[in-house]
Amino acid sequence: MPPLLTDVRFAFGRGLRKEQGPSVLSSPLLRGIQHGRITIAASDLNALVPPTPFTWHHLTNLNLELNGKSFLAMNSQTAYRLLKGCTHLKSLKFPFRSSEIGPLTEGLLVVPSLESLVIIDKSHSFDVFGNLVGHFTIPRLAVFSVEIHTTGTPSDMLFLEHLARHSPLISDLTLDISNFTMASLVSTLPLFSCLAKLSLLLSWDSDDEVATKLLTSLTPNSSAPNPCPALQELFIESRGLTDPIWSKFLQSHLDCRTSLRQLHLQFWCDPPDIIPDVERFLTRGLNVSLMYCPVKKSLKRGRVTPWDGVEL
Repeated sequence: MPPLLTDVRFAFGRGLRKEQGPSVLSSPLLRGIQHGRITIAASDLNALVPPTPFTWHHLTNLNLELNGKSFLAMNSQTAYRLLKGCTHLKSLKFPFRSSEIGPLTEGLLVVPSLESLVIIDKSHSFDVFGNLVGHFTIPRLAVFSVEIHTTGTPSDMLFLEHLARHSPLISDLTLDISNFTMASLVSTLPLFSCLAKLSLLLSWDSDDEVATKLLTSLTPNSSAPNPCPALQELFIESRGLTDPIWSKFLQSHLDCRTSLRQLHLQFWCDPPDIIPDVERFLTRGLNVSLMYCPVKKSLKRGRVTPWDGVEL
């Protein structure tokens, strides 16, 4: 008997007709992959999901991607129907884009099995994305990641407050915070009591003060409780931080004997003339890494890779 497939990927071009879309995810081949990861790339992801109610128990780990230069990412209505019909999903990743249909008007949906949710937001309106997430109750969710490809005035993180209440087990959180107000972020993060791994991303043209205020807010002291007591690993991608800021952050965590063990910083700037001293933190059990990515070089290539920077 041949070994069972555990990881498959199918890519469809514009030749996939809309009426054929639902037959892809419900095909006998995919029904035979009970616990593997299925990746589907298509020019219109909304065509993969039936417009009428359905039940697909065979999908457990699903990754949806856009094929080519398509902008037909999944909209709110399609994402809602997919999660409603796939009650056994444990992990889901998909690109999201608001549509002309408008925000959801359906009721709150309980997603019983989902443990990991990764969304790449390509919307013109962040309010529509917040409306989508606010319609889900995901009691087992442990990993949540949102990558934002939209610009605009920074807004409050109301959807995160909803997640903290309805998904209390989240331990791994990744956020592109370029579009969030700092006050909202500082007040919301402590609501995640199980948060062990936190990744915060700022664009290369963001204000230096944002990262400084952010790290300061996560620095414990004797007169105030640790805002994230379960935090073990922190990753920050930003334009830059002065050495005293992150050094004080690490020293305070050591002095207060918190659970923090790893700090990873990626800076959108040239490396300094003098290499920062991290030896004193390494000898006390902390894992510290600094990576410098020159912006001009990164932008010319169109994307950032580890070869674009200097890692210390």
